[in-house]
Amino acid sequence: MVRSEERDLSARQLGILLTCYTAEAPQTVRGLAEALRIHKPALTRAVDVLVQDKLARRLADPRDRRSVHIEVTPTGKTFCRGLGSPPKPSSPRVPSETHE
Repeated sequence: MVRSEERDLSARQLGILLTCYTAEAPQTVRGLAEALRIHKPALTRAVDVLVQDKLARRLADPRDRRSVHIEVTPTGKTFCRGLGSPPKPSSPRVPSETHE
């Protein structure tokens, strides 16, 4: 669970949001489900929360009304930028052996 002052997102919701955020164009529900290996009903429920929180929006495809695209809103982009870069793994310090 990712928590901020305003919202709590599950790993699934965050994965969907970040996938859409890093994509060059709005993503289809079908494409997201396949890419993230999530069943479409589960993906739809997760997107419902993102839409409710105004982090994402659904867009109808003008060429195919059966297809729905998911796009990150300006609020969602701000949220994603606020997450920052993931921490870099630190290498463990090995104590040096001293010989006297």
